[in-house]
Amino acid sequence: IGFNTASLMFVNDQWGSGIADNFSDEFKNLGGIILDKESFLQSEKDFRTNLLKIKNNRPSVLMLSAYPDQVGIISKQVLDLGINVQLAAYRGSIGDETIELGGAATNNLIFLEEFDIASNRESTKRFTRTFKEKYNKNPNLFAAMGYDAYNLYVDAVKKCGESTDCIRDYFYSTKNYEAASALITFDEKGDVLKNLGLMKIKDGKFVPYE
Repeated sequence: IGFNTASLMFVNDQWGSGIADNFSDEFKNLGGIILDKESFLQSEKDFRTNLLKIKNNRPSVLMLSAYPDQVGIISKQVLDLGINVQLAAYRGSIGDETIELGGAATNNLIFLEEFDIASNRESTKRFTRTFKEKYNKNPNLFAAMGYDAYNLYVDAVKKCGESTDCIRDYFYSTKNYEAASALITFDEKGDVLKNLGLMKIKDGKFVPYE
């Protein structure tokens, strides 16, 4: 979508660094240039030192591999420091906390997401409605994934009992499972295949990117 230089900020754990590495590899494979990578601890709240380094490099996009509250805080600090850059994030990095903490600074942030809370699929609408009734907030990706994993495992145990070979084969044979987060298909290696959608934040709401 038109970005040729990128900087990365990522939380320094297995999830955050893994996403940063994957993004970096793919971005370079597509001809882009990675200008810098800045890591931080999950407990950190002040990212100005990292951001000032990034500001000097003038990337066209800043990829955030962080948790929803951190993305909100970083977005606010980007605005406060007058950094002119497109913000982007990965699935699982965006939630209600992002907008609550970042406010207007999160406007136009783009992100990849496998859980489209606005989906018209009945399984997603039912899960979102029930979750909101119980917790008085919208579910994020991790809530949907936990719900899906639990239900898949329950279905497998109902069919297979204690047979671990049967449970494994049940998962591997699952195709287009109507889950809360997405349609789920397992490949021959046991990895889950899902469609990713490109989304953005607009006026405090999560909407499809156009």
